[in-house]
Amino acid sequence: MDGNVGQRTFDRETAEYATSKNLFAQTFTLDTPLDLRDASLAMRKFGGDGTVYIDLVRDEGGKPSLDGVRSIPVSLEKITRKPGYYWVDFALPENTTLKPGKYWLALCHSGEAIMNWFYTPGKRVGGLDDSRSTARGWQWEDVLAGEFVYRVGGVVGK
Repeated sequence: MDGNVGQRTFDRETAEYATSKNLFAQTFTLDTPLDLRDASLAMRKFGGDGTVYIDLVRDEGGKPSLDGVRSIPVSLEKITRKPGYYWVDFALPENTTLKPGKYWLALCHSGEAIMNWFYTPGKRVGGLDDSRSTARGWQWEDVLAGEFVYRVGGVVGK
């Protein structure tokens, strides 16, 4: 707002159909240990059935590894269908402590879930290859041009 005159601001935002044939992952980096409690993704449910869950894995050469933990699956029946994007919370196993380093949140699903994962175009945090997708197993060959929106919760360790 400039004085008494409002200004219109257009934020660029978009989302990926994240429960298609591809898997999608976003990285984050910790500088201190974290006793992890949960993680959330900014998503929107369009329909379908089944579950969504995340794999929280270590980085291996700039790509998600197979070393990590899996969240408790969330049934699509328990996710409210409403307009816009909102946090979908994923509970992680108790006593999950992450050491400083780079980690990936990979969205997985079962059944015919139809969900979008919100992202912002461009790279504001981390490296240029910190958002990836794969259609063939766990190769993570595709680098994406945006950053998926996520949050992790926990207690900073020592």
